[in-house]
Amino acid sequence: MGGVAGAQFCVEDRRCKAALNLDGIPQYGTMIDTQMPAPFLMVYSGRAGRAGASDIIYKRSASKYYRVDVKDTLHLDFTDMNYWGGPLRQRGAYGTIDPARAAEITRLVVREFFAQEILKQPSAWLAGKQTQPGVTVVEVRK
Repeated sequence: MGGVAGAQFCVEDRRCKAALNLDGIPQYGTMIDTQMPAPFLMVYSGRAGRAGASDIIYKRSASKYYRVDVKDTLHLDFTDMNYWGGPLRQRGAYGTIDPARAAEITRLVVREFFAQEILKQPSAWLAGKQTQPGVTVVEVRK
């Protein structure tokens, strides 16, 4: 629930400078009908029916909205649980992406977004000037 809570925090507290959601559930709360003055980034895994599930809310609410889609991932690929494998892997809880690659992408997303939005260090990656295989980045709302 971290991404949903982060977005809601940015609606309620002006100290919030930016928030992101790593493939969390669709947004709910007062953010649905409230302007959020902070930039927001949503990462979508390759889960069926998941892509774009909260776009309509973030496009309308966030002052700036980025959408990142990561091929061959499922929700748990954006956590360190991906390294554990075991029964969760056997039950299909992870995508086909290599765990180290999933961690690399997660670090990249978090680092580039917060460095740009909080530290004011423009990101060539978020601007589309650098790419990563299997990852698409779109600035949906400027």
